[in-house]
Amino acid sequence: MVVYNSLKASTLYEKIFDLLRIEMTGLARGEHEVIISLYDVRFHMLDENPQFGLKAPDFRRYNR
Repeated sequence: MVVYNSLKASTLYEKIFDLLRIEMTGLARGEHEVIISLYDVRFHMLDENPQFGLKAPDFRRYNR
């Protein structure tokens, strides 16, 4: 799953759900990688990074 900032997303998900952080990198924004487990399902989140073709959904265009 590609999100704008995976560290912020995992922090938000942690407040909402009972999840387990499995792995988290401490690199620059655009290179973060977070793996979480939510109800025994693993989610792998990556930061948006257009240089590598990773584009997060832009929800602003859906909220008109």
